[in-house]
Amino acid sequence: MRRRGVLRGLFLAAACLSFLLNAAVLGLAIRAYSKGIFPFGPLGMGLISMPAERRTQVLEGLRPDLPELRALLEAVQARREEMIAVASADPVDAAKLEAALAEMRAATAQLQGALHESVLESLTAEQDR
Repeated sequence: MRRRGVLRGLFLAAACLSFLLNAAVLGLAIRAYSKGIFPFGPLGMGLISMPAERRTQVLEGLRPDLPELRALLEAVQARREEMIAVASADPVDAAKLEAALAEMRAATAQLQGALHESVLESLTAEQDR
């Protein structure tokens, strides 16, 4: 009987902790969304902490590059789906999984590089004039 009480207490503590963490994440997302930012993804969390003027400058600077960035993001998502399919096979083929992970890593690096280049351009464009 005592063990059941301990388990019940642990479950209640875990449920409370889960609720608090979810509330914190939701609060951050609402705060960011109210500023016009989608708070997740490669750039979202960094934009939240920028001053409003700088954030606007970055977002406006990214606008011309959005089609390219969207295509690169879709490539990352496709590589991730391929990796999941390989990793879900039974048995897992280590060589195929290694190749799928390498392709996903390369696609992610390409997206990150393009995104960083766009952010750098948007923040330094006025200086270059």
